[in-house]
Parts: sequence; structure tokens; C-alpha cells
Amino acid sequence: MPNESATPDLVEIVTGLFEAADRGDWDAVVEPYAPDVIWESEDGMMSADGANAVKALWEEWADTFEDFRIEVESVVDLGVELSTRSTVSRAAWPEAAAF
Repeated sequence: MPNESATPDLVEIVTGLFEAADRGDWDAVVEPYAPDVIWESEDGMMSADGANAVKALWEEWADTFEDFRIEVESVVDLGVELSTRSTVSRAAWPEAAAF
């Protein structure tokens, strides 16, 4: 029996979450979260309490684009945390969007 780690491969998991987001599979994106998760964006402008609220937030945000795509450029395991770099691309604001 090969020596397999019981620890999940976090790079693989996070990469899979980006891939799920790209295809709009929001159930898969929030699947690893606890039902009572508290999610906040780094800039503090968006927050959600609970996995269902996180899913709704991401769905609403992605729906603001005519052609939402998110591409993971890199996920690096730094030992105590992961560093990610991603790009929202091939996305266009709807013609009617006004700011």
C-alpha cells in the first residue's frame, strides 16, 4: 500500500474550487465550508453569514457579468497558508450597467 497522506492536498482542493466557480457550480464552491461560515472579502466590502449566503453572494456577483469566467493562475502552498492568484476574464459588464 503506497504511503498516502491523510492530509488533503490543499492546492488541489483550492484549484478545484476555482474550476467549480468558473463553470458556475456554486454548490461545489461552498461544499467545503461549514454551514455557519462567516465569509468576508479582504477589502471588507462584501460579507456573508452562512454557506447559503456565501453561495448567493457569489451567484449575484457573477451574474453582474455577461460572460463570467475566473481562471486560476497559481495556487502555492506556503506551509501555513495558501497564496492564490486568479483573474476574472472574458467578462463584460452588461451594456445597461451604469455607475
